[in-house]
Amino acid sequence: MERFKENEILFDVEEAMEYLHVSRSTIYRLIKRGELKGHKVGKKWVFYKRNLRDFLERKAYRPEGEVNFEFE
Repeated sequence: MERFKENEILFDVEEAMEYLHVSRSTIYRLIKRGELKGHKVGKKWVFYKRNLRDFLERKAYRPEGEVNFEFE
């Protein structure tokens, strides 16, 4: 059986909220704006860990005045 690489791990919405330290509504807002890449499987959203890390890295390098979403 093939092992998953760490970045191929899938997170559900609850896990993504915890990983990014944001609310559910922020997750959906980020998806709608195209700032967070996710995949819809049936009625549920899932996220690759690598996409969550990419999002955090992009936000870390933005000047403070340009952050356009709220952390909880």
